[in-house]
Amino acid sequence: MQTSSRLQRLAHDNDVTSLQQDDDHLDETLAMRKQATKQIQEAMEFVKDKEDYEEAVRLVPDIVEAETHACLFMRREDFNAWAAATRLAIYWKTRRETFAERAFRAMFDLSGGGCLNKEDVKDLKTGLVARLPADASGRSIYCIDHARMAGPESVVNEKRIRFLFFWISLAGQNRKAQKNGVVFLRIMDRPVVDRSANNRVLHFMSNGMAVRIEGFHLIYIPPTAKARRYSDNLVTLLLQILKQALGDRGNLHIGYSGIEVLPQLLPYGLEAEGLPATLGGSWTYDKLEAWIKYHQMVYQAPGKKPKSNNLPTIKGQAVLRSTGTRTSTNISQSSPFPAVQSNDRMVHRIRTFKFRVQRRKSVKQKIDSVGARYRRGIKLNPTKT
Repeated sequence: MQTSSRLQRLAHDNDVTSLQQDDDHLDETLAMRKQATKQIQEAMEFVKDKEDYEEAVRLVPDIVEAETHACLFMRREDFNAWAAATRLAIYWKTRRETFAERAFRAMFDLSGGGCLNKEDVKDLKTGLVARLPADASGRSIYCIDHARMAGPESVVNEKRIRFLFFWISLAGQNRKAQKNGVVFLRIMDRPVVDRSANNRVLHFMSNGMAVRIEGFHLIYIPPTAKARRYSDNLVTLLLQILKQALGDRGNLHIGYSGIEVLPQLLPYGLEAEGLPATLGGSWTYDKLEAWIKYHQMVYQAPGKKPKSNNLPTIKGQAVLRSTGTRTSTNISQSSPFPAVQSNDRMVHRIRTFKFRVQRRKSVKQKIDSVGARYRRGIKLNPTKT
């Protein structure tokens, strides 16, 4: 019990918390969602390279509905159905390329049975790619640090791509992240340029995801001055690639320690409390691991039956395993699940069911009491003589 409470507390402090449902979906009526789906389906007829999307619809419609609903991509493209359909097709094509035969499993399942296998989930805890607390503007912040994971560069790069896909897909479920955008921090202690991997990442981040990139900060922390002189040209090359893809949203920061780098990041709206120690901040990676463990406890894949009737809570809010929604509408964080139905409706149904059960018990008790009194020969409401 203490362990569970500690995980909840750490997860909440990390601002990645929990599977709380974004309440912004409540102003999207069922009719609007159906209309968005219809418009994208009509536009999809004219989109190229849509085979992976169509196969996903055929094989795993529940996952397509839950993780890549048309409304997410319509909002991203300001309700331009053609652009939204193109982006959705690129998303599923890239998902297939990134996860191969596991692409049609649940993206947010961290049991090892989803898109990420058990080894991936273990490596996700290293913080190779970590979501940090949102900044003052409400933007989601992601930090990439190759020094957090040991192994061949090619293996680490593939892990980086899969983890980025996971986190950005998760961000795309939240209207606030779609509205405010996301920011990436890439920490480097040595200039390793894998142009193929970098191009893949920039392509799907820019063209296939349901969120906007508001900033990309390339942070180079060389171990020595000699290493910095040797690598200046390569780092500049990386910045040029960023500028070509992102324009003024790409930035370069160089310092010999986090203390030197931190003042360069603060003017961009980032806060020391939300940055790791490597960048001079106070945020710690144990909060990321706590979130992953708690996510594993409460997540339920789309289309599957609930694991248990026991509802875990965060700050007194019950999580419904089957839908990922909560019995409270006071919601502030993001969720990997679009709403199956509004929280108010779910709460009403639960309360109505409990009331009916209690009423039936009360009526049954009264009937039993009356029967017992008659059996004892006691008349009810005796007639006056």
